[in-house]
Amino acid sequence: MSAIVVRGLTKKFRRNSVLKDFNLEVNDGEFFSLLGLEGSGKTTLARTIFHFLKPNQGSIMVFDMDAVKESEAIKGFCGYVPQDVWMYDHLKPMAIFKNTVGFHDSKNLDDADYLMDLFGLSNRKKFGDMDDEERKLVAIINALITKPKLLIIDEPSKDLSPSMVEKVFKHLRTLQREEGLSALILTDSLSVGQRYADRVGYLRDGAIVDMEYIKEKDSNDKLLKIFEEEVYPEAFESIGAKLLRSEPSEYEFFYDGYLPTLTTVLYQERIKNYTLEDAALEKKIESYSYTGPANYAKPASGEDLKKSEDVTEPTVVVKEEKEEDTVVVAPIVEEKSADTAPIQPVDGTENIVSAQPTEEKMEENPEVLTVKSEEETPYTSEKVDEKKEETVKIEPVDSYAMSAKPVEKMETSTETVPEEVETVENDKTITMEPIQKETKKSSGSWLGDSGQKNKEVEGRE
Repeated sequence: MSAIVVRGLTKKFRRNSVLKDFNLEVNDGEFFSLLGLEGSGKTTLARTIFHFLKPNQGSIMVFDMDAVKESEAIKGFCGYVPQDVWMYDHLKPMAIFKNTVGFHDSKNLDDADYLMDLFGLSNRKKFGDMDDEERKLVAIINALITKPKLLIIDEPSKDLSPSMVEKVFKHLRTLQREEGLSALILTDSLSVGQRYADRVGYLRDGAIVDMEYIKEKDSNDKLLKIFEEEVYPEAFESIGAKLLRSEPSEYEFFYDGYLPTLTTVLYQERIKNYTLEDAALEKKIESYSYTGPANYAKPASGEDLKKSEDVTEPTVVVKEEKEEDTVVVAPIVEEKSADTAPIQPVDGTENIVSAQPTEEKMEENPEVLTVKSEEETPYTSEKVDEKKEETVKIEPVDSYAMSAKPVEKMETSTETVPEEVETVENDKTITMEPIQKETKKSSGSWLGDSGQKNKEVEGRE
């Protein structure tokens, strides 16, 4: 069974709707705080529950009793502390309490004496001579001496000091544990509503927009203000902070999450000029108008600046190539015939014919000489001392070799260059006349005969 159940309640004053399709449920033995700004309808709800005001629409049940049809019975086991206290000014506190217990068919004032001592209230003054705190204490004691099952207290912190508010709720918590007291706390103080309740509802525009279980909250609601700093709002919104205000010199966030997470973001964003304080109810209600993070532009980094809209980068299309299909392009050398390759003439002489031996030929005749022209050729030559055995290492260049036509097996002469071929000393280049001797042709090869007769060389001399 619930202490209070409100369904679809609507209350209007002329054309102004204070409560609009309002719904609420307070569990038996629960302390529920309904928080709303001034004029939001808290007092209207309390007066409607006790049938001081008639609802325009909806229903209210108090311990399964209809608040309209059984209002007198409900008042018999419920206590009410209004926001503004009014009683007979000529009466002292004990006289007021005596009238109250008499209305409930009782003469027991033991609880009244105990509570006056607990709260430090004296019976010497008349109600009209008391200050605001003493009047508020009279109203609280007057509501408790009847041992109510449900207490509705409107603005409990109004006119009371913080220490007195703490003392009052400490006693109410004792009654909750020992007697199963239920309470509906109506307040505009966020700290009071959250501190002394089991569950909290937030009232805006005549309806409850959110509810929270206090035991599940990581921390109290906080208001973060950042001054004169370059702020990236999305960094804070990503942890649940809600941006309430954004100005060139100040940012304001509402945060109700885990505080160490917030301090970590402050450190990561290098924020130094800020304040963090308990949020007021006004900021809490305002946070429900938050629509989510906007699409903020993050400050441009060095890489982002390179990719400015004013700079157009060339588009490079990369084609995927398979390894077996890769073709290496070597320098192109003009060929005069299928059997010869041109070599740059030296000292005005005619071109000589130089053939590229196969690997098999190189092994058989290591003394084959080649000439390096000024143009790029696939051969390298080394000058050796005449006294030593004249050998030249031939190192085929990969790119040149790959551009050559495939070499097939051929019949070649085993003749080598005779030793009578003269070489020029003093760093002179070796010259040779073109070979006129016919060679045996080989299918698919551009290699020529590397041998020649000594008499042909002598004839040229």
